[in-house]
Amino acid sequence: MKKITTILFVGLASIALVACSSKTEKKEASKASEAKTEQTSSSTTTEDQNVSSEFKAALKKAKSYSKTAHLSKEGMVNQLTEFEKFPEDAVQYAVENAGIDWKKEAVEKAKSYSKTAHLSKEGMVNQLTEFEKFPEDAVQYAVENAGIDWKKEAVEKAKSYSKTAHLSKEGMVNQLTEFEKFTEEEAKYAVENAGIDWKKEAVEKAKSYQKTAGLSNEALKNQLTEFEKFTDEEAQYAVEHLE
Repeated sequence: MKKITTILFVGLASIALVACSSKTEKKEASKASEAKTEQTSSSTTTEDQNVSSEFKAALKKAKSYSKTAHLSKEGMVNQLTEFEKFPEDAVQYAVENAGIDWKKEAVEKAKSYSKTAHLSKEGMVNQLTEFEKFPEDAVQYAVENAGIDWKKEAVEKAKSYSKTAHLSKEGMVNQLTEFEKFTEEEAKYAVENAGIDWKKEAVEKAKSYQKTAGLSNEALKNQLTEFEKFTDEEAQYAVEHLE
């Protein structure tokens, strides 16, 4: 009986010792964590104190531009140096520490162009690389992830041409493929879905020729069919509806 009591006492003592040890370890871990947090905070404060006000201003300006202008890294450097007149070291600090995801900036820039310029995929690549100065990997990421429907972009581009250039259907396809770099499929989709009245386009083109060249009806018809690629029916309609 005495042996059993001794064993029970030892067991309870061991459990108490383990519990106490566990609490001690938790307290030590908590203290270590607090110390690390204080150290990090102190380090950050010291680092902030070591950064000049001009560096901080450049950093703030870079973050501001990233919310609105969506510049490439090179574009941001140029903006901060050429326009904002920050010194080079402050600019480098800003672009390296502003936390900007340059691929996402390329995506946003592509989206903004799709709202106004209505570029083809190839045209967008050229715009982002040649003019906006995004690197190739960011550009490829942008055109694949901006959610742009290139057929709809072709439709919008065709509509814009119909307001000014008054092209024939064949002329529109050539313009969209040769100059705007849309694919043949995208260009054909555009001319079928842009809601353009090709006879009216022929009339407007005929009027522009009459204002400048003063052609006879026969010569005008030849110009519309041979050069502008309107159909015979569209050209005939045009010369018959000149005011």
